[in-house]
Amino acid sequence: MEREKLEAGKIPGMFFDYGNHQALEKGYREFPGFADYFVNSQEKADEFRNKALELMDHGYRVVIGYERMTVGGPEGYITLMVKR
Repeated sequence: MEREKLEAGKIPGMFFDYGNHQALEKGYREFPGFADYFVNSQEKADEFRNKALELMDHGYRVVIGYERMTVGGPEGYITLMVKR
């Protein structure tokens, strides 16, 4: 994921097949507490983004999977996946 977008307040992500098997097959794993994470407020979005940035700071590669999003994207479920 692009760090610049996360720092700018966005949550860039990708749509995978159900179960995120494409990312899992590439060695990523779902990060505990941030899998199927429901974002419905700025506070929740900030918590998610901050965790992704923290993991990047510790040398992890980060992928964000969009799970289920409302039309227009004001809320939905996302998953944070990482690998070294």
